[in-house]
Amino acid sequence: MVLFKDLETALYWFEKSAKKGNGEAQYYLGLCYGLENGIVRNFEKSAFWYQKSAERGNVCAQLRLALCYDLGIGVVRDDEKALYWYTMSKKQGDAAAQYELGMSYCNTKNLEKTIYWWQKSAKQGNIEAQYNLGLLYCTENAVFRDLDKAAYWLEKAMIQGQEESLHWYAKSKKRLADAQLRLGLCYYYGKIILKDLEKAIDLFEKSASQGNVDAQCILGVCYSLKEYGQPNYEKSVYWFTKAAEQGDAIAQYNLGMSFLNGEGPLKCFDKAVYWFTKSAEQGNRESVRAREEIEFLKNDSKEL
Repeated sequence: MVLFKDLETALYWFEKSAKKGNGEAQYYLGLCYGLENGIVRNFEKSAFWYQKSAERGNVCAQLRLALCYDLGIGVVRDDEKALYWYTMSKKQGDAAAQYELGMSYCNTKNLEKTIYWWQKSAKQGNIEAQYNLGLLYCTENAVFRDLDKAAYWLEKAMIQGQEESLHWYAKSKKRLADAQLRLGLCYYYGKIILKDLEKAIDLFEKSASQGNVDAQCILGVCYSLKEYGQPNYEKSVYWFTKAAEQGDAIAQYNLGMSFLNGEGPLKCFDKAVYWFTKSAEQGNRESVRAREEIEFLKNDSKEL
């Protein structure tokens, strides 16, 4: 197993360097023992090396050690020691480490502490924290659901994502598109911020242009409705096609309906049947019925 050999090699060199007092190697050694990554998991050894690294000032190790004491992972649970290491790490104010700690709490379903640490990180400009905080506030959990805050943090992540370097943008393109879609929905429904259909459409188009299939499908619907002024069926078909080509069954059905009910060049039974078939193959019952109806109309017209 190549993966196992790579981890064994990493573990060997981390341990060699850690025993010589390298704080970063000590942190990564603790990480290796603490995560499910193909080597023998040992929480006691993980906490031991976090301790060594934390004492050398590694903020990530300090936060993970605080988490160990907070939850009793690899050590006896100790609130005082947890608070001590949280305080030590907080003095350094490392946004990336705070985000990682929030992620650790998220994995243990402790949303209160997840929010606490992600907010710390997000306020320092960490885009990952801003984005995930926005998603968390969209949760169905009534205790934590706050759509106003969701919109706030998603917009922060979106704006910062656009201003960041091309390297970050390429790395997190999907997340930026998701943020644009979710913020667009906030403007679309107008329940948490003032309804603004122009801003909603603009955000949907930005998201859709990056390949977000949900945004593409929503745009297809938007351009087919009178709510946005005169319907633009060509744009509607364009965006439905983009989503349908990515395999979205609902978009395929809507595209079939567009060709079934369209006018002029947009009306095409063959294309309608094609997309209804694609959608039906994914189990869309409406598409099955629509396809059968077309076949019935075709047979009926032949008899006449």
